[in-house]
Amino acid sequence: MPPVVLVAVRGDQLAGYCMLLLPSDDEDSRGVVAELTRMSVIPEAWGSGVGTVLMNETLDLVRRAGWEAMSLWVLNRNLRAQAFYSRFGFEPDGAEMIDAWCGQTEVRMRLPLADAKAARASQPAA
Repeated sequence: MPPVVLVAVRGDQLAGYCMLLLPSDDEDSRGVVAELTRMSVIPEAWGSGVGTVLMNETLDLVRRAGWEAMSLWVLNRNLRAQAFYSRFGFEPDGAEMIDAWCGQTEVRMRLPLADAKAARASQPAA
């Protein structure tokens, strides 16, 4: 499935975006984990709520679609981003890798979506 992209616009300017892989291509995702592969907000919009709106919309989308969890990779030195994701319940799950592009260590953070699994199970069969 192609990536899903959500965008945030302020006036006539792109203020931020995020991109999802459905499902994650991580080997241990078992086809039930959505992955946030990119999220960016322009510095002028930091602290304005744009990132929060994007994340809330993204979580709403993956929950409604019935994914069991959502994961993301973040540079281990990017404490600002890690704190942002933690506010939504993401926690490091112990997985690490070296980013091929920048050579830096990334850590994976994951958010279980148990309520999404229960909602999917209660939907009538198609």
